[in-house]
Amino acid sequence: MKLPKENVVKWAGEFESKERDSKQLALIVPIVLVLILLLLYFNFGDFKDTLIMVSTMPNAFIGSFISV
Repeated sequence: MKLPKENVVKWAGEFESKERDSKQLALIVPIVLVLILLLLYFNFGDFKDTLIMVSTMPNAFIGSFISV
């Protein structure tokens, strides 16, 4: 579709908000995951125990989702 030169198409509203939030989540989620790993490591004091605990998180999420 061709528009006259004086007309401009600008995405705004929900689309703009979703794009901004997606970029923000792409930055925050990895930082939070690293912080969780560090806290688990400081709690257990062993990298092996930390990895075991992290590997159980997806199962805990699925189980809690099913139980709700």
